[in-house]
Amino acid sequence: MGFAAAVLALLAVLGLPPSGVAPAAATSPRASPAQAPATAPAAKSTARVRVELESVTPGVARPGARITVRGTLRNLGTDRIDAPVVRLHRTTTGLDTRGAVASWANGSSQIGPGVQIAQRVLKTPLMPRATLPFTITVPKDAIQTGYRFTTLGLTLEVHRGKGVDAATVGRLRTFLPWDSAPASDHHPIEIGWVVPLTLPAEPELFGPESDERAAAWERALGTGSRIDQLITATTDEPVTWAIDPTAVEAPPSQNEFQSPTAPPTTTTAPTSTGSSSPTTSGTSTGSPTTSPSSTAGTSSTSEQQSTSGSSSSSSSSTTTSTTGNSSGPSSSGATTAPSSPPSTTPGPAPTTPPPPSEADLLSDQLADRLRTAGGTHPLWALPYGDPDLSALLHLDPRGATLRAALATKTPKSLGKRTRSGIAWPIDPRLGDKTVATLRGAWRGHGGLAAAVISARALDGSSGYTGSAPRKSAQGLPLLAYDDRLSGIFSAMDDPAAGGAAVQRFLAETLAVYQERPANSRSLLVVPPRTFQGDPTVLRQLFAGVDRAPWLRATSTDTLLRQAEKAPKVKDRTLTGKSAPSAPGSLTAYPSAHASPLTTKRLLALTELRATTAGVSGVLDPGDGYQSIWSAATDQLLSSRWRTRPGAWRTLEVRVVDANQAITKGVSVVSSTFNFFADEGSLQLTVVNDLDVSVRNVHLTLAPRNPRLRIIAQPTPLRIGPHSRTTVKVKVNAISAGLVPVDAYLSAPNGTTLGSGTSVTVRVQPTSTWIYWVLGIVAGLILVIGLYRALRRGGQRPTDPSAAEHIQEIPDP
Repeated sequence: MGFAAAVLALLAVLGLPPSGVAPAAATSPRASPAQAPATAPAAKSTARVRVELESVTPGVARPGARITVRGTLRNLGTDRIDAPVVRLHRTTTGLDTRGAVASWANGSSQIGPGVQIAQRVLKTPLMPRATLPFTITVPKDAIQTGYRFTTLGLTLEVHRGKGVDAATVGRLRTFLPWDSAPASDHHPIEIGWVVPLTLPAEPELFGPESDERAAAWERALGTGSRIDQLITATTDEPVTWAIDPTAVEAPPSQNEFQSPTAPPTTTTAPTSTGSSSPTTSGTSTGSPTTSPSSTAGTSSTSEQQSTSGSSSSSSSSTTTSTTGNSSGPSSSGATTAPSSPPSTTPGPAPTTPPPPSEADLLSDQLADRLRTAGGTHPLWALPYGDPDLSALLHLDPRGATLRAALATKTPKSLGKRTRSGIAWPIDPRLGDKTVATLRGAWRGHGGLAAAVISARALDGSSGYTGSAPRKSAQGLPLLAYDDRLSGIFSAMDDPAAGGAAVQRFLAETLAVYQERPANSRSLLVVPPRTFQGDPTVLRQLFAGVDRAPWLRATSTDTLLRQAEKAPKVKDRTLTGKSAPSAPGSLTAYPSAHASPLTTKRLLALTELRATTAGVSGVLDPGDGYQSIWSAATDQLLSSRWRTRPGAWRTLEVRVVDANQAITKGVSVVSSTFNFFADEGSLQLTVVNDLDVSVRNVHLTLAPRNPRLRIIAQPTPLRIGPHSRTTVKVKVNAISAGLVPVDAYLSAPNGTTLGSGTSVTVRVQPTSTWIYWVLGIVAGLILVIGLYRALRRGGQRPTDPSAAEHIQEIPDP
């Protein structure tokens, strides 16, 4: 169907002229059908009055019946119209086919307006931009015709004056079914109805409780809402309600960072710093001392740790220079501070859970209302959140995403007539290849009972209107809704066009009946999920259907049983395409908007779920974080966002922002360390700037070069709100040098918290410099020994034998 044809047909069902009646089309998106002139081209029309048909009573004419037509004239121009005259004509030729009905509605019919059967002169002038009601009564014998049953075309014309040559300023085409046959002569068509009760595309419906969220749920479920009006209008009618379980089981909305039971507050002091004791010759003592102190927010944790030790070779010392929002550790004397065990202060006693939210109250009221009416109404529980089956099957043909969507939540029962397992793709292009995927996805969730699709999406049309119960080649029961009737039904949200829409609906069904009046058939009417439905117009329609002898109401339970027994006929298989509509057909069923879901966005949603789960893993379970934001993420798969793609993005951003508010609230303080030891501990400070405590926070250190080795990563941390803690990490020095170390925080599932930090460690292990010192000492000893040896070598040695040859000389 081309765009121009779609626009033309939509204007026809809504009562707008295809052209010529210029102000009418520009002023109102919906009006009663066929406001085009009957005999003259629409482009030559000078009409400036829109005719709005309120009702035709009775909607089906019978011999001797007095017909009353009520409506409103709306002056769309700037001229005053004095004493407007309303004339009513009927055709002398019946409109016995759906094509003839459609062409009459859109103004392309070659059948003339026929004979005038009534006239009404309005004494009140019609002022510019004003309205004027009118009523025309048709004499009893004015409708007599030779047909047993047919549809007559009616034309309402508005003239400026009584004269024959008076200008026509407005025109409306509508229908009047005629039936003079006894009721026993009819073999009526069974007709079933499905009315969707789904939530609007409002991102404010999901997330933590707030005034904005409460107002959104009031608009969705409160008095006067679309769902409230639909239930009110159809409570006494044989319709099936297709409910999104989200409407009766509101997603959790406990306030962000609110916990029914406060957890204990735990502060952990470090136990010790590292020390080194290399086994080399010599004796030395050392006293590395670290004393970090920091404050953040309203609470602080200060720690002082010293370690002394002696060995035969060397000592280790660690000094730290810290940058950021905390002061670094400083050295002190050789003292030892005993380790402090974790201290636990019991939190407050468990508190009373918060009262139900506005959404909970409204959804519970709706559930009770549906249960009460469930005895007379079949209920279809769609998958929770009403996931976009068409988009998910297209983007993920294997069905993994769809299976995950179906497993989100099992809809609660709303009564014994509640039925799940009904697939209703928003896009009628459901191919045979996807049926197996649908069945596989529903396996484990009660099984797939049937699929609701467009009759135009079925192959093998015989030229006649088919029956609603079908079966695919794979044996899946199908309920095929009539697009044209469903389109007319979906237009019944405007009281100004309601009367014309009701008459068009009756004319269409009579044309279907006339195709094969002796055959048993059934029709299904399914409006789109955005169906508004004016209660007054709907009551008028159902009253007209009750009086139509060629129609008989039935339930979808009956249609499903018929579909289960239907034979597998190959020419009724799913084509995966929308069949082209016949020329002149209504085609008023709203086309599905493009889904905001894409392959890239599905992958992003998978990551978003993982992030949400990771963030919730570091918060106390009572905060309800995961239940709130995971439910909001699941709703992003819903079909409702097709009507408002921008709202889909709004909700996604809200979830992302909620996660980032947590992940950015926990960080590691950037530091610089001087590490003079073979083995010891690095002390890092982790800060929690959130209003709640965090738990199970994993700190991981990753040196960028092998000069430093992490002996053991620290155990998971728990940090109070607006607090910080010092973490000791045991390391081993391999060789001297500057070592950048990446420090990052993560949740138990690996979700990164914060942006990560790099700390710098100047490594100088004792195993390097101690040997230099010993070597120097050994060298000095060697030099001194040589020096002393050389000094001894400069004296003459004494020879004992020389004393014997000394001659003594006596004194003179």
